[in-house]
Amino acid sequence: MYARRNNKGATSSAGRKKLSIKKNSISDSDLQPEEWRQNREAARARRLKHGRNAKIEKRQALLAAQQEFRKQLRRKPEYKERCVELEQLTVGDWFDGVVRKLRPHGAYVSIGTEIDGFVHVKDLRENEFVQRAEDVLFLGQEIRVCVKGVDPDTKRLSLSAVALDHTLTGDKAISSFTLNQRLTNVRIMRVTPYAAFVDVGAIIPAYLHVTDVGLLPRKRIGAPRVPRVQLQPGIIIPECWISYLDPESPRGLRISCLTPEERSVSTNP
Repeated sequence: MYARRNNKGATSSAGRKKLSIKKNSISDSDLQPEEWRQNREAARARRLKHGRNAKIEKRQALLAAQQEFRKQLRRKPEYKERCVELEQLTVGDWFDGVVRKLRPHGAYVSIGTEIDGFVHVKDLRENEFVQRAEDVLFLGQEIRVCVKGVDPDTKRLSLSAVALDHTLTGDKAISSFTLNQRLTNVRIMRVTPYAAFVDVGAIIPAYLHVTDVGLLPRKRIGAPRVPRVQLQPGIIIPECWISYLDPESPRGLRISCLTPEERSVSTNP
């Protein structure tokens, strides 16, 4: 059990040395055919040779396609073939046009005249509020428009995608109105889910939000309250008041069916 000790007290060689058994380790690759190993080495060599170049080429092709797409977006569509002169245009004529330029407040459309006509955002949709022209239009889009105004001397052409019976009837400047001014018998032009555009005789339509319509008093206890005005195109509002003015803004005219006293009470309870 114990290793022998010699006279000098050292353990014998038999006690110091331990038998070690070397295990033969065999991997799965050693059991596979030689052809498989050669195929793996050939595939690895192909990846090293062509893999990086293929990725670079694919990336370059993708970047080139993106650049070409951006160029097409910036490229102006061609003018429509000239078929009519400005002197021959009359208000109310309809034409098929092509959108050639987009601006935040409108779009320029070619209808076959020497100049492009301008369509304001308020004249793009009849029953929908449009914040920016690019939200509903794109370059090269075909659109049907009518002549809203033309001046051959100054080379100005105004177009509309909405029928003229829904357009404005007045030309007063915003600065001609005053805050809390009372207006009577104004007509609703267009209606959106949350507001209405009203013709008050200005160069732009007045904006009426649903919260500014007001409610009629209840006829009996527990009865539902009814809005003072039904927001529908063509409805005449008997009276309203100017609630906001900003001559520098294209949408700087807002009205309310609430009197100034009712608005002051609602804002300062």
